[in-house]
Amino acid sequence: MRSSETVFDLAAAIGMVPTVFSGTPAGKDINKPTDVSKKGFGMSNQAIIDQLNEILKHEWTGVAQYSQASFIVEGVWREVYASKFLDDAKESFGHAQLVGDKIASLGGVPLATRNEIRQSRELTEVLQFSMEFESKAVEMYSKAIDLAGENRALVIFLEDILKEEQEGVDEYAKLLRNTGSGSESANPARQTG
Repeated sequence: MRSSETVFDLAAAIGMVPTVFSGTPAGKDINKPTDVSKKGFGMSNQAIIDQLNEILKHEWTGVAQYSQASFIVEGVWREVYASKFLDDAKESFGHAQLVGDKIASLGGVPLATRNEIRQSRELTEVLQFSMEFESKAVEMYSKAIDLAGENRALVIFLEDILKEEQEGVDEYAKLLRNTGSGSESANPARQTG
Protein backbone atom coordinates (compact mmCIF):
# COMPACT_ATOMS: atom_id res chain seq x y z
CA MET A 1 0.00 0.00 0.00
CA ARG A 2 1.35 3.44 -0.91
CA SER A 3 1.62 6.02 1.86
CA SER A 4 -0.83 8.32 0.02
CA GLU A 5 -3.48 5.58 0.25
CA THR A 6 -2.86 5.24 3.98
CA VAL A 7 -3.24 9.00 4.45
CA PHE A 8 -6.43 8.96 2.37
CA ASP A 9 -7.81 6.06 4.42
CA LEU A 10 -6.95 7.84 7.68
CA ALA A 11 -8.52 11.08 6.43
CA ALA A 12 -11.68 9.24 5.41
CA ALA A 13 -11.84 7.57 8.81
CA ILE A 14 -11.88 10.86 10.70
CA GLY A 15 -14.48 12.41 8.43
CA MET A 16 -12.27 14.57 6.25
CA VAL A 17 -13.24 12.76 3.04
CA PRO A 18 -16.90 12.24 2.18
CA THR A 19 -18.08 8.66 1.94
CA VAL A 20 -20.82 7.54 -0.42
CA PHE A 21 -22.67 4.25 -0.42
CA SER A 22 -24.47 3.71 -3.71
CA GLY A 23 -26.29 0.86 -5.31
CA THR A 24 -28.93 0.39 -2.62
CA PRO A 25 -32.51 0.09 -3.85
CA ALA A 26 -34.75 2.87 -2.57
CA GLY A 27 -36.52 1.98 0.66
CA LYS A 28 -34.17 -0.89 1.54
CA ASP A 29 -32.53 -0.71 4.95
CA ILE A 30 -28.83 -1.23 4.22
CA ASN A 31 -28.11 -2.01 7.88
CA LYS A 32 -30.49 -4.97 7.95
CA PRO A 33 -28.49 -8.19 7.52
CA THR A 34 -28.96 -10.39 4.53
CA ASP A 35 -29.97 -13.99 5.09
CA VAL A 36 -26.59 -15.05 6.43
CA SER A 37 -26.98 -17.33 9.41
CA LYS A 38 -24.06 -18.21 11.63
CA LYS A 39 -24.33 -21.35 13.69
CA GLY A 40 -23.75 -20.80 17.36
CA PHE A 41 -25.14 -17.27 17.83
CA GLY A 42 -26.98 -16.89 21.11
CA MET A 43 -28.85 -13.97 19.57
CA SER A 44 -29.69 -12.88 16.04
CA ASN A 45 -27.12 -11.57 13.60
CA GLN A 46 -28.75 -8.16 13.97
CA ALA A 47 -27.89 -7.92 17.67
CA ILE A 48 -24.21 -8.66 17.07
CA ILE A 49 -24.12 -6.43 13.97
CA ASP A 50 -25.61 -3.57 16.00
CA GLN A 51 -23.00 -4.02 18.73
CA LEU A 52 -20.19 -4.29 16.19
CA ASN A 53 -21.40 -1.07 14.55
CA GLU A 54 -21.29 0.67 17.94
CA ILE A 55 -17.72 -0.62 18.31
CA LEU A 56 -16.92 0.59 14.80
CA LYS A 57 -18.16 4.09 15.65
CA HIS A 58 -15.99 3.99 18.76
CA GLU A 59 -12.92 2.94 16.75
CA TRP A 60 -13.53 5.72 14.18
CA THR A 61 -13.72 8.11 17.14
CA GLY A 62 -10.38 6.76 18.33
CA VAL A 63 -8.79 7.48 14.95
CA ALA A 64 -9.94 11.11 15.16
CA GLN A 65 -9.32 11.62 18.89
CA TYR A 66 -5.84 10.15 18.94
CA SER A 67 -4.88 11.93 15.70
CA GLN A 68 -6.06 15.24 17.15
CA ALA A 69 -4.10 14.61 20.35
CA SER A 70 -0.96 13.98 18.29
CA PHE A 71 -1.49 17.29 16.48
CA ILE A 72 -1.98 19.49 19.54
CA VAL A 73 0.28 17.97 22.21
CA GLU A 74 2.86 20.61 23.15
CA GLY A 75 5.85 21.18 25.35
CA VAL A 76 8.80 19.05 26.28
CA TRP A 77 6.80 15.81 26.04
CA ARG A 78 5.55 16.42 22.47
CA GLU A 79 8.33 14.31 20.98
CA VAL A 80 7.27 11.32 23.11
CA TYR A 81 3.50 11.60 23.05
CA ALA A 82 2.80 12.83 19.51
CA SER A 83 4.07 9.54 18.07
CA LYS A 84 2.32 7.49 20.79
CA PHE A 85 -1.04 9.10 20.02
CA LEU A 86 -0.50 8.63 16.29
CA ASP A 87 0.30 4.94 16.88
CA ASP A 88 -2.93 4.64 18.89
CA ALA A 89 -4.84 6.26 15.99
CA LYS A 90 -3.36 3.67 13.64
CA GLU A 91 -4.35 0.87 16.04
CA SER A 92 -7.94 2.17 16.14
CA PHE A 93 -7.93 2.32 12.34
CA GLY A 94 -6.74 -1.29 12.16
CA HIS A 95 -9.49 -2.37 14.56
CA ALA A 96 -12.04 -0.42 12.49
CA GLN A 97 -10.93 -2.29 9.37
CA LEU A 98 -11.27 -5.66 11.08
CA VAL A 99 -14.65 -4.87 12.63
CA GLY A 100 -16.00 -3.34 9.42
CA ASP A 101 -15.03 -6.44 7.46
CA LYS A 102 -16.67 -8.65 10.09
CA ILE A 103 -19.91 -6.63 9.95
CA ALA A 104 -20.01 -7.06 6.17
CA SER A 105 -19.31 -10.80 6.46
CA LEU A 106 -22.27 -11.12 8.83
CA GLY A 107 -24.52 -9.44 6.27
CA GLY A 108 -24.58 -5.92 7.70
CA VAL A 109 -23.29 -2.61 6.43
CA PRO A 110 -20.52 -0.94 8.46
CA LEU A 111 -21.36 2.54 9.75
CA ALA A 112 -19.24 5.43 8.49
CA THR A 113 -19.89 7.72 11.46
CA ARG A 114 -18.13 8.46 14.69
CA ASN A 115 -18.88 9.89 18.10
CA GLU A 116 -17.73 13.27 19.37
CA ILE A 117 -14.06 13.43 20.30
CA ARG A 118 -12.65 14.69 23.59
CA GLN A 119 -9.63 16.96 23.42
CA SER A 120 -7.45 19.13 25.62
CA ARG A 121 -4.09 20.86 25.57
CA GLU A 122 -3.35 19.50 29.06
CA LEU A 123 -1.38 16.28 28.69
CA THR A 124 -2.68 14.72 31.92
CA GLU A 125 -6.24 15.32 30.77
CA VAL A 126 -5.52 13.80 27.34
CA LEU A 127 -4.05 10.73 29.05
CA GLN A 128 -7.19 10.47 31.21
CA PHE A 129 -9.42 10.76 28.10
CA SER A 130 -7.33 8.01 26.51
CA MET A 131 -7.69 5.75 29.55
CA GLU A 132 -11.46 6.27 29.52
CA PHE A 133 -11.58 5.61 25.78
CA GLU A 134 -9.68 2.33 26.10
CA SER A 135 -11.81 1.27 29.09
CA LYS A 136 -14.98 1.89 27.09
CA ALA A 137 -13.57 -0.24 24.26
CA VAL A 138 -12.92 -3.11 26.71
CA GLU A 139 -16.53 -2.84 27.87
CA MET A 140 -17.88 -2.79 24.30
CA TYR A 141 -15.82 -5.77 23.10
CA SER A 142 -16.78 -7.72 26.23
CA LYS A 143 -20.46 -7.14 25.46
CA ALA A 144 -19.91 -8.28 21.87
CA ILE A 145 -18.26 -11.47 23.14
CA ASP A 146 -21.35 -12.16 25.25
CA LEU A 147 -23.56 -11.63 22.20
CA ALA A 148 -21.39 -13.93 20.08
CA GLY A 149 -22.56 -16.83 22.21
CA GLU A 150 -21.17 -20.15 21.09
CA ASN A 151 -19.77 -18.86 17.79
CA ARG A 152 -16.20 -19.75 18.77
CA ALA A 153 -14.53 -18.15 15.75
CA LEU A 154 -16.25 -14.82 16.41
CA VAL A 155 -15.44 -15.02 20.12
CA ILE A 156 -11.75 -15.58 19.36
CA PHE A 157 -11.77 -12.74 16.80
CA LEU A 158 -13.23 -10.38 19.42
CA GLU A 159 -10.96 -11.65 22.22
CA ASP A 160 -7.87 -10.90 20.11
CA ILE A 161 -8.93 -7.25 19.79
CA LEU A 162 -10.08 -7.13 23.42
CA LYS A 163 -6.58 -8.17 24.50
CA GLU A 164 -5.09 -5.18 22.65
CA GLU A 165 -7.68 -2.84 24.17
CA GLN A 166 -6.89 -4.13 27.68
CA GLU A 167 -3.20 -3.57 27.01
CA GLY A 168 -4.13 0.04 26.19
CA VAL A 169 -5.93 0.39 29.54
CA ASP A 170 -2.92 -1.06 31.34
CA GLU A 171 -0.51 1.28 29.53
CA TYR A 172 -2.54 4.41 30.25
CA ALA A 173 -2.94 3.34 33.89
CA LYS A 174 0.85 3.20 34.17
CA LEU A 175 1.28 6.55 32.41
CA LEU A 176 -1.25 8.23 34.68
CA ARG A 177 0.29 6.80 37.84
CA ASN A 178 3.09 9.40 37.94
CA THR A 179 1.46 12.41 36.37
CA GLY A 180 0.73 15.66 38.10
CA SER A 181 -2.77 17.02 38.25
CA GLY A 182 -3.64 20.59 37.47
CA SER A 183 -2.03 22.78 34.83
CA GLU A 184 1.44 21.24 34.90
CA SER A 185 2.60 19.00 32.07
CA ALA A 186 2.62 15.31 32.79
CA ASN A 187 5.98 13.90 33.76
CA PRO A 188 6.20 10.21 32.84
CA ALA A 189 9.59 9.83 34.52
CA ARG A 190 9.51 7.50 37.51
CA GLN A 191 9.76 9.32 40.81
CA THR A 192 12.39 8.05 43.19
CA GLY A 193 13.02 8.86 46.77
